[in-house]
Amino acid sequence: MTCPARPVLRRPRRARPGAQPGRLRRFLRQQRGSATIEFAMFVPVFLLILFAGVETGVMTARQTMLERGMETAMRALRLGQLQPVTLDTLRESVCSDIILLPDCEQSLLIELRRLDPENVALPAGNAPCVNRSEETQPAITLTPGVEHDLVLVRVCAIIDPLFPSTGPSLGLPLDDSGGFRMTTASVYVNEPR
Repeated sequence: MTCPARPVLRRPRRARPGAQPGRLRRFLRQQRGSATIEFAMFVPVFLLILFAGVETGVMTARQTMLERGMETAMRALRLGQLQPVTLDTLRESVCSDIILLPDCEQSLLIELRRLDPENVALPAGNAPCVNRSEETQPAITLTPGVEHDLVLVRVCAIIDPLFPSTGPSLGLPLDDSGGFRMTTASVYVNEPR
């Protein structure tokens, strides 16, 4: 004859006031919401990479347009097609094809300087830029030269970053107004007439 199975006796747990036994354990074992954790961890990193890529692309396009606008204007200048030679006509000529530089004519500074071909001494430092936080602007040299003169052209524009908190923008030296400088330079010889 077999004995009936004895019931397993468990010691009763003390229930915390207001809590059900095993509720915490069940909560920790659940898998609902696990995708939310991954989303919260990876989406900011993904968006940072995306915005940094867009910022880098726009900066490259702006730099290319600035260089192209300067080269086109300098070609017209050295061939004598740009008359009269003033800072305003040069700015208009450089900015005419640039579409990605907002307020191009107000943020652009152009320097023309005649160089001695026998003893070329390039100016030290960066090209002078517009100071947007002050009304006065740096004194610049405008010497387009005559036939066969060697002329240095330096162009500087102050640009605001699209996303100031992304990687490329964080590595740029910013001025007092929060913009960064974008410069280009070229040397040409005036054509004979």
